[in-house]
Amino acid sequence: MPDGKAGPPCGACREFMMQLDKDSKNIDVLMDYDTLETVKLGDLCPNWWTDSYFNQT
Repeated sequence: MPDGKAGPPCGACREFMMQLDKDSKNIDVLMDYDTLETVKLGDLCPNWWTDSYFNQT
């Protein structure tokens, strides 16, 4: 971020990371350097379009 703090990845980066693997939604994303707060990538991408793609048999 411009102030030197951590921030969530942009939409394009979220999309890229979600496409890496069917379990990418479990990637921890650092949101705050000071408090070490993290969130799961899946929480940043609810209802992601390929959930149904990865669940096809």
